[in-house]
Amino acid sequence: MLGPDDARHLRNLYDAELRQQDARLGRLLDGLEQGGHLDDTIVVLVADHGEEFFEHGGLGHARSLHQELTRVPMLLAGPGLPSGTRVEAPVSLIDLVPTLLELAGAPPLSGVNGVDLSRYWREPEAEPPKRPLYSAANHWIGNRGRHFKRAVRDGRYALHYDSDGAAYALFDVSTDPGEKQDLAASRPELLATLRQLLAPRIPRGQPATTPAPAVPEELVEELGELGYLEGERGSYGRP
Repeated sequence: MLGPDDARHLRNLYDAELRQQDARLGRLLDGLEQGGHLDDTIVVLVADHGEEFFEHGGLGHARSLHQELTRVPMLLAGPGLPSGTRVEAPVSLIDLVPTLLELAGAPPLSGVNGVDLSRYWREPEAEPPKRPLYSAANHWIGNRGRHFKRAVRDGRYALHYDSDGAAYALFDVSTDPGEKQDLAASRPELLATLRQLLAPRIPRGQPATTPAPAVPEELVEELGELGYLEGERGSYGRP
């Protein structure tokens, strides 16, 4: 059973990983500058997810959709980008492609859900669209699709759905960024509104699953060295 001391140790390891990545990013920027490409290169720093260190009873990622997992950095620097500008409204990783295409002067893609964020620093009075942002989790090791979670963020509020008991939890992330105070019982009308937004994203019955493809032995060894084979190895296509 892992305890507080283990969580602190894992946090320290995570911080060390961040420092390592920071050093590597510095080397990348130095290389771009030395090669004369820094002034015509757009540099993007993003993360696909955060990490949980028992804030909500879990460890790692893919098991929860709370802020420690879904609030990730999206930093852009380069030509056409003002220094120090921050978009305060919630945005999504799906906005990255439309934004980069606009910055590169490329034609936009049709049928994408993301929006071009560049207008919000080019037009100081422009406001990002008011839209719900969705997230999903059902692929943690050993789960095999039996249990899933969904969440929607709409402005300052976040609604979470857990298929285990069909339970909902509602949070005001502006005043409760740690998502500790569940408002579901005290805000029934708001709960109903957000449930309607989330309903199309909740699978009927169990989520569809497909057999995992076979993984080459050398890739399995590499995944093991990186720490990605904890739990059931069958999750990666091996018995």
